[in-house]
Amino acid sequence: MEKKEPRLMIAFPKSETELRVVFSEAVDRKSAENPLNYRTRSGMKIFAAHVDPNDPQRVSLVTEPMNGEAMEVDVLQAPGVETRDGRKLVHHDSPEFIQGIASIPEIQRPAINEFPFPSRFVGKVASASCGKDGGVDSNVLINTFGFAFIHMQNGGPFNSLKIVTKQHILGIAEATRVLRAGQTVHVLWAGGEIRNVDGENQLVDTGYMEGSIIAPTPLKSPPPFPLRTDEIADKASRSLRATALQGVVVQFEDVIIDRLLPSNPDGLRTIWFHNDTDEQLPAVLLDNVTTVLSVGQRLKYLRGIVHQPRAGEYEVIVELDQHLVLSDTEIFGHVTLIEGYDLPDFQGCHALINLRDTPGKIVAVLTSEYKLQSLLETAFQTGALIAFWGEYLNEPPTPRGGSWAVNVYQINGVIVYDRP
Repeated sequence: MEKKEPRLMIAFPKSETELRVVFSEAVDRKSAENPLNYRTRSGMKIFAAHVDPNDPQRVSLVTEPMNGEAMEVDVLQAPGVETRDGRKLVHHDSPEFIQGIASIPEIQRPAINEFPFPSRFVGKVASASCGKDGGVDSNVLINTFGFAFIHMQNGGPFNSLKIVTKQHILGIAEATRVLRAGQTVHVLWAGGEIRNVDGENQLVDTGYMEGSIIAPTPLKSPPPFPLRTDEIADKASRSLRATALQGVVVQFEDVIIDRLLPSNPDGLRTIWFHNDTDEQLPAVLLDNVTTVLSVGQRLKYLRGIVHQPRAGEYEVIVELDQHLVLSDTEIFGHVTLIEGYDLPDFQGCHALINLRDTPGKIVAVLTSEYKLQSLLETAFQTGALIAFWGEYLNEPPTPRGGSWAVNVYQINGVIVYDRP
């Protein structure tokens, strides 16, 4: 059987100082580990090269620092690399890639100001990363839908991106359990191709993407972006505003449920709702969301991820029960303990509160919001009185190694008073 012509298939950043190179077949170690056998169109310096011991088709290059925010497009060339059996590469230029860890807002910024609002970088190879968003981990979404989302920590328009892949990032739960308080797991999706599909910009796995866990970062989940249903429903669905909100963590306040649909074969429920307008929008509830809902029911707020399943149509993906807030309860007390980031079904902070108005009674509170966690930590350190409001959880996430012996609340706000 005749062999296919050997070629360089793809190159992409694995960090700000590393490029991964994938060849069509196993390469000769001596030629592949000589940095002089590589060059880039930009003239970027390459200091070292190492063949992957577990995959002789993949090589890692150590480079001078790359600036992902600059969005510089480059090409890697490997004219001096040979195959394991001594053949020269027939094609030794990579597809164009963006240097470093690319900026999500820059990927999302459109080339033209009309639907489908394609990215300026369609067709380019890129790598992007993020921390936790306060919801389920990416593997749950990938198992359910075949995609996940990454988010900038500041949240809001143009700050999220869909990752289309069947791959899992292994070890997220384990890495989360050993984090120090105040840190979050940081993940990297490297080597996808930027595409615009029916008006949605995506980073798509073409067979070479690598997902990995990188150094943890300070916990700062993107704050939910306040939204009305009429901003992405019906006529607004093909607007730049709607496009900018694709994948963004959002929050609808004062929600009314209009319709309930039966669960689909995968166990997913869909509800239709509206808030300040008459425009209705569907919300898809993951199968772990068990809150009982009814037509006409009012919710304090609904949090979810904006998703476009079809051109010009939007829905909201609801990940957790605590993202459906039925009502708020205000309680006063003092923080006696704060820790967390190790609950199997919840990444965030939990604290114990000694209630002011019921001496001797203690409740637990949960939050995935960095700002609320900081306020709780301040109150714990100073002994200050706090007021918090949130909703009581009938079935809270189970703490590691046991169960809750106190009432548990998902909090939505905290006030720390000046004096203990």
